[in-house]
Amino acid sequence: MAQNEIPLPLGDLDRVVPLTNLLELYITLDGSTDDDPDDELSNTLVELIRGAANIEYLSLVFEEDDDHGAAPWGSVELFMELDPHCFPNLRMLGIKSLYLVPIDNYSGPKFRQLIRNSNKLQKIILSTDGYDSSPRFIDPPLLIITYTDTEEMMPSIRHFGGPGLLVRELLKSKLAKQIQLLELREPGPSELGGLHDLLPEFDNSTMVELPNLKGLGYLKSYEEDNGWEAITSLLSKLSTRLLALQELILAQFDWPEPSQLVSCLSTLLSNVTHQAYFHMSSF
Repeated sequence: MAQNEIPLPLGDLDRVVPLTNLLELYITLDGSTDDDPDDELSNTLVELIRGAANIEYLSLVFEEDDDHGAAPWGSVELFMELDPHCFPNLRMLGIKSLYLVPIDNYSGPKFRQLIRNSNKLQKIILSTDGYDSSPRFIDPPLLIITYTDTEEMMPSIRHFGGPGLLVRELLKSKLAKQIQLLELREPGPSELGGLHDLLPEFDNSTMVELPNLKGLGYLKSYEEDNGWEAITSLLSKLSTRLLALQELILAQFDWPEPSQLVSCLSTLLSNVTHQAYFHMSSF
């Protein structure tokens, strides 16, 4: 299906026609433009999303940019306005936002409720690239998520991408056995959990096997001195669990040193004995 880009003014309209036959909805909210942002969340935007009640795929990208003056509203306010029961057929959800700190934090219970009530969700991608602990959230609540929460919230999940905090609990749950595609999207803030926080868990007996995992991705958009060493360690620890792996994607901010590259490839080739596609890139 071809995607059509339609610039949409966010000024409130008298009436929004429900898009009840729409199956896919992609919206990018650009708060990094030179234009003065609206002071309040547009009712037009809320009604537009609500009216697409039968969508199977929803993608919301919040281009928040503090350097240019981000809009005074964003993912937090939008999820507060959306009815969590309005997407009964939702199978794929993609959210990118600086202020979306999954799942119990700034986005609040409304976002969590949206996921829980969309029990057909098979693909969830959550990206918090660029998040830098805005002073707007000086005293945030604690992040609370357990593996039993993931089992309750996303029982149909097959493809998941998000920060280490959520990946860790997902891999502890019984859902790990049904995961086919997994993306660890390394966040900037340490409180969201990164690869280094996950590594000890792979030595833990509570971590279940991954018999159906066909694709594994690691994406990191900022530089770290020992990032590739952590990747090599991850591959070594996962080797006995990746019996069905067909594709591995490693995308780092920086390109590895020759010695790191040799170590990474050696670990991969010695432990993955079946045919698999391997892709490595840097930003």
